[in-house]
Amino acid sequence: MPLVTMKDILPAARRAGHAIGAFNIANFETAGAVITAACSTDRRCPWRKT
Repeated sequence: MPLVTMKDILPAARRAGHAIGAFNIANFETAGAVITAACSTDRRCPWRKT
């Protein structure tokens, strides 16, 4: 996945009505918890287990 700046992604997110999350994570477990929490609220999450 390429790195992009907020300048690149914010306009597209605003047009689509999406939010951009910013999370301060310290380890792999915390990253997994953030993804799990996000996917529990959105059916379109690409990592959601059905």
